[in-house]
Amino acid sequence: HKRVAHNGSEHGFLTDNRIYPNDGAALVVMVNADFGNAPADIADEVEHLVLGTPTPVKRDPRRPRPNIDPAVRPQDVVLARQLLDQLTSDSLDRRLLGSDAKAYFSPTVLADYRDTLARLGAPSSFERLQNADFGGEQASIYRLMWKNDWLVAIMRREPDGLVTSFKIYAPS
Repeated sequence: HKRVAHNGSEHGFLTDNRIYPNDGAALVVMVNADFGNAPADIADEVEHLVLGTPTPVKRDPRRPRPNIDPAVRPQDVVLARQLLDQLTSDSLDRRLLGSDAKAYFSPTVLADYRDTLARLGAPSSFERLQNADFGGEQASIYRLMWKNDWLVAIMRREPDGLVTSFKIYAPS
């Protein structure tokens, strides 16, 4: 099946658009997320069910991944780890944050992060998986690994360096 495809993203959503010109069909998947392979995974499965393509390969989220060049914005990795450590110890330096992030990190949110992260202890691995530029805002995606758990963190920064968003998610 001939396929023409394009994916995309913006704050809070990811997409995968596939057109099958020889089959007279199209497939669009949109998900509310900032990270992950959900749109491609869903599109692969629908493609398999509808068009009879081979069964999609299941991805292991804990698999080794080629990390991006550590020379690209190394300060982002340092800052993201610093934010993680501060959220774990309830000592967030608000001078690092833009107005949106300052508003998000209320005392209730900070307590929730502290209580959740402190139970896990220090991650055995903290690696940057991806960088992206969203209209001048820099986004970095990180994988945080523990022996039996893993989380994803996304940090967004304005050109002035202030953090506009730092969120940690449990992948589904």
